[in-house]
Amino acid sequence: MDERVAPDVVIPELGATEAAASETRFRLLVEQSPLVVYTHDGSRPPAMTYVSPQVEQMLGIEAARWLEQPFLWVTRIHPDDREDVLAQIDEACLEERRFTGEYRYRTQEDHVVWVRDEATPVRDDDGRVVYWQGALSDITDRKATEEAFKQSEHRSRLMIESVTDHAMVMLGPDGTIVSWNPGAERLFGYTEAEAVGQNISIFAPEGRRWREDETADLAFAIEHGPAEGEGWRLRKDGSRFWAHFVTTPVRDEQGQLVGLARVTRDLTERRESGRMITQRARQQAAVAELGMRALAHAGAEPLMDEATHIVARTLDLPLSALFLVTDESAPLESASLRLAYGTGWASGLVGSLEIPPDPGSLLWYSLVDGSPVVVAEAAAQVRRSLPPLLTDHGVVACAALALRVGARPIGVLLAASPRPIPFQDSEIYFLQEITNVVGSFLERTRAEELLKTLDTDRSRLLGRVLTSQEEERAHVSRELHDDLAQTLAGITLFAASLATSTAGKEKETLERIGEMAQDAADAVRRLIGDLRPLELEDGLAHATERLADIAGSRRGIPIQVQFEGAPQRLPDEVEVAVYRIVQEGLNNIGKHAALARAAVALRFHSRFVEIEIRDEGPGFEVDEIASAGGEHVGILGMHERATLIGAGLELDSVPGRGTTVRLRVPIAAEAEERQSA
Repeated sequence: MDERVAPDVVIPELGATEAAASETRFRLLVEQSPLVVYTHDGSRPPAMTYVSPQVEQMLGIEAARWLEQPFLWVTRIHPDDREDVLAQIDEACLEERRFTGEYRYRTQEDHVVWVRDEATPVRDDDGRVVYWQGALSDITDRKATEEAFKQSEHRSRLMIESVTDHAMVMLGPDGTIVSWNPGAERLFGYTEAEAVGQNISIFAPEGRRWREDETADLAFAIEHGPAEGEGWRLRKDGSRFWAHFVTTPVRDEQGQLVGLARVTRDLTERRESGRMITQRARQQAAVAELGMRALAHAGAEPLMDEATHIVARTLDLPLSALFLVTDESAPLESASLRLAYGTGWASGLVGSLEIPPDPGSLLWYSLVDGSPVVVAEAAAQVRRSLPPLLTDHGVVACAALALRVGARPIGVLLAASPRPIPFQDSEIYFLQEITNVVGSFLERTRAEELLKTLDTDRSRLLGRVLTSQEEERAHVSRELHDDLAQTLAGITLFAASLATSTAGKEKETLERIGEMAQDAADAVRRLIGDLRPLELEDGLAHATERLADIAGSRRGIPIQVQFEGAPQRLPDEVEVAVYRIVQEGLNNIGKHAALARAAVALRFHSRFVEIEIRDEGPGFEVDEIASAGGEHVGILGMHERATLIGAGLELDSVPGRGTTVRLRVPIAAEAEERQSA
């Protein structure tokens, strides 16, 4: 009698029939279970004494074979697992304790099946182990899921570790760093050992507000979901970078907060690019503003004064000046400079201070050499080359560029600061554009003043020159209005949209702003080219070839160019007049002989230069030009320009047989002979 049963309870003995029925019910229960139930004798290795029929479905071998070959189960264990599994079973049998294990079987078709094996010793009334009873369950699907998850984790870990341009950090709910990828080490400078356990706020700049903002960002992400932002962050070495970061809450299957994932990237270059684009647009607008003032004929003094204020205002500098030579007829090395216009200087200096010649000084070097002089931070030896005016005002950084009227320097434009400034190429180019506008304006103004001194016999010529100037002004004005002004307006709108753009739009907006800024720069270069043809810097031959290329590309048919003799340089005013005559002649071909063959010949002789422009277009009656009035303004202008430089212009045209323009420009001796005659 079982001691655990009360004495007055009688346990009936089962008869043979009832025992058989009970065993039958047990077998039915076992054989309908999805598990494979088995028994073994606990020997070493154990011999199988019973196995349920489900073993055939699980492992592909019928139950009878398992019983005929009691050790068959040992051979079907996967070779890689067999030794370890048998050792664990042997140890459990020796210690008469429960065995639990997971290992692989090979089926009859040599497939692999993962099983979970649980075996328990069955004891008699004396506590002796009679046999062992176990159950096998198929866990292949579970193992496949676990392996897939493990591979996914492995791939995720490899991906995170391979990302070096983004910092990927896992945080605890309180902001404590719990994981750290190589990208974070590269970006922040901390190793994983140094960073893990620290609070994310160590990367915020010093100050209570920054740290409170960091805490608020985490709280917002926890409450509302993924949150992004931008701001300054600190590296280990104390340097700063402009960061874009996204914080995402991580929750488990029950929705409980596990931590936060933070991805950070360095946007310093993008931010700087945006700043440079905005700054360049601002510079282009300033040049356009000065150009409009020049076109409005505001006067030389107001224009030069405004130029210095525009420089200081656009570059955010406290000091700017325009120095002019006091005697333009004197050699540049011995010329004195006068502080004619400027802003930021001590009271009473602008307009009155005269600086004596100092060939070793920065100002005179820029004036004589003609190249920009840039000092980002004046060292002691460099500071000695600064005029006392600059050192007295604490200047340590400056940029100086020569102001030219035609080919001759007449002054120096200066931008200066009492703090170190790494002047960018775009800023030097901006200063160059300012000097170009002022120099071109002065050149035109002086030409106008010279024309006003001509006697009444040349009044008609003066009228035509002024008309041509007005036409050029109208052309430049249209360029500014139709091209540059609209481009700058577009840049302003796109720059404004950059500040409010959503993630993923920045690159497209920046590219569009860059394209429009380039368009604005091209428009300004065209404006400068209209005021002073840059092609002439490389000589008349190069300029003529360039004009022919442009005219040919516009009409879609090339214009042949022929050169004879050794190229020679002519006086600046002569080359400009020849350039304009050739330009007008090629424009006429585009208007009246667009589909006809055309050619330009430039011949250099010892005493003269000859230019011939011919086309096979429809031609016209030359005698009708004088009576046509405004219909042939361009040809009349060509005659007037030729007269100004003492050249001869011949026009030969017959209806249906084309047109030829010949220009003969005297060189040196021939010009002197013509003037004396």
